[in-house]
Amino acid sequence: MTDAQGTENWGASQTESGGGPSVPQTRTARHRRIVDILNRQPVRSQSQLAKLLADDGLSVTQATLSRDLDELGAVKIRNTGGELIYAVPSEGGFRTPQAPLGSPPRRSGCAASPASC
Repeated sequence: MTDAQGTENWGASQTESGGGPSVPQTRTARHRRIVDILNRQPVRSQSQLAKLLADDGLSVTQATLSRDLDELGAVKIRNTGGELIYAVPSEGGFRTPQAPLGSPPRRSGCAASPASC
């Protein structure tokens, strides 16, 4: 989050910023919400992700968010527009991070055109 002076305010809770009541912040609930957000829309920065979580009533510090992303195996990948966005491996089978739903996978090299190999 950013305050009026443009500085990041990672620790403000919803009740301090005038928002609604805070949502219970268990690690599991936070992780679930982060994965949901990253699978639903492109997220380019931790500050953007922190704001999206705060909009849902989950206030996190930058250190906690960084640790959560690491624990989830989140990495930055390029979407079809060439922007770097966060992605997490899917649960179960395919463990390679994928762009959010609605973003077709970017193809290059031999996989896109075997004739070019």
